Amino acid sequence: MQKSIRPYNITSDVYFEDITKCPICNSNIAPIYLYGKSIMNGASFTVFCECPSCGKTFVALFKNLTYTNRYIASNIEYLAPTIPRSKIFDKKIIDLSSNFVETYNQSLSAESYNLNQIAGMGYRKALEFLIKDYCSYKFPSDTEKIRKMLLAQCITNYIDDKKIQKLAKVSIWLGNDETHYIKKFEDKDINDLKRFIDTTVYFILYNLNVDEADDIINSQ
Repeated sequence: MQKSIRPYNITSDVYFEDITKCPICNSNIAPIYLYGKSIMNGASFTVFCECPSCGKTFVALFKNLTYTNRYIASNIEYLAPTIPRSKIFDKKIIDLSSNFVETYNQSLSAESYNLNQIAGMGYRKALEFLIKDYCSYKFPSDTEKIRKMLLAQCITNYIDDKKIQKLAKVSIWLGNDETHYIKKFEDKDINDLKRFIDTTVYFILYNLNVDEADDIINSQ
């Protein structure tokens, strides 16, 4: 649905597609349009909005402003500010590897700002924290050795669960692609990397819950 607003530096209304989501609280909304402004010598258009859900103001920038029989703003470039979302992890994962959780969410923040080159490397680092901390949990007497070992060796030497082995190996390969000049897996991207890391987390959590169940049974 098209909306219009009379900017203070143009004498006619400017029409644009209705904005439907708040970048701050992520709610589906019908925003209150406060005022608009033509910028960059009339080549683009900014609308200042208020979210009726969270009450905060944000900006929508349209890349193109054209005129035929009326002004049309099109090709929205961004909504700002964007508040990065953190992924909520189970307490067992947080206790196992707080560095993984922190690094993963920092990478998620980078990705929310379209810093995908940085985010990909961050996810690869987060994976290393997760795997090495899990291996140290399983073999606490080898913790120092595990910390210095190559990640692929950790998986081979210390992880018996075949599902985690496969998921972690593929996650390493896709993560390495994010750090190298030439990609090996051209048909995969950062979303695939996150998908495999998230599934690795799932199976690690599964094993942690099984370990807890064993402890409960053995205590009886």
